[in-house]
Amino acid sequence: AEEYRINDNLHREGGKPADISYYPNGNIEQERYFIKNDLHREDGPAQIRYYPNGSIRSEEYYINNVLHRTNGPAVILYYRNGNVEVEGYWINGKRIDQW
Repeated sequence: AEEYRINDNLHREGGKPADISYYPNGNIEQERYFIKNDLHREDGPAQIRYYPNGSIRSEEYYINNVLHRTNGPAVILYYRNGNVEVEGYWINGKRIDQW
């Protein structure tokens, strides 16, 4: 695992994840983007989970530790083959119906 901290808070700028965990095979299991200990990323998902084969398992969009995305689903779950399984829409931490 890799963690990047400032003053004991998970924090990394420059579009890079602050927390990265790996499967025993060396592939990335999860990447999480933090600013001042809050899940936060403005230009993509703040949390990305992967299957052991490297394909994306899920993407979650957070702003200031709250699920939020105005231009698409804030939570996307994928099947192992890459097809979308489930999408969830959230704005400011509140679940909404798809628009």
